[in-house]
Amino acid sequence: MSETLNEAIESEPHLNELKLSLYKCVKLNDYVLAALKLGFAIAAFILESILDDVGKAEDEYDYFCPICGARLNSKGLKSRTINSLIGKLTWRRRVLRCPKYCEIGQVAPLDEKLDIKPYQCYSVELIKMACLLAVFIPYDISSKILKQLTGVSICANTIWNWVQNIGRDIMEKVQEEVNRLESGITPEPEKIDPTISELPMVIGADGVFVPFRPEKNTPK
Repeated sequence: MSETLNEAIESEPHLNELKLSLYKCVKLNDYVLAALKLGFAIAAFILESILDDVGKAEDEYDYFCPICGARLNSKGLKSRTINSLIGKLTWRRRVLRCPKYCEIGQVAPLDEKLDIKPYQCYSVELIKMACLLAVFIPYDISSKILKQLTGVSICANTIWNWVQNIGRDIMEKVQEEVNRLESGITPEPEKIDPTISELPMVIGADGVFVPFRPEKNTPK
């Protein structure tokens, strides 16, 4: 381990504790899991530091109230926390407010750049990972596997709610496309990479009665 990285780890109590836990391992399996936990913690530490620097560097004079047009005043740096695939992330960013007290709430420019919504507690990639697991396995098992792989604890009910919300959004998009098609607007075909479009396509089905073969009741 390089001296710079080692010094950085030892300067942070929670990272140093995870590092010391490696020396208590006996089996390779324990080493790998402990190293994975340390790796996620280091990644979160680095990302928090970067987001902190970006948040402090935000220019407070480039933003104006959408109602009255006044330049927004800075309320200083305030913390933001979100749960991600590499663990809980906390950083400080500049928060702005209209000097004339227009009802626009607090404005956090960095949140908008990061595509984070107000009151959002979980990052998009974490939600996607949990939902992908839930496609193939039950919600309870998805929760346990996600915990084993990333160390992030998400209950089965939360994953279920995520799947329902995403499913609802997809159905709304499909309905919009159907409405446009009924109005005579032909949907644009999805662009496919030429290398993929030239590959043979295999279709499989289970539990349906669809005649895939030209000659009925034959393997041909």
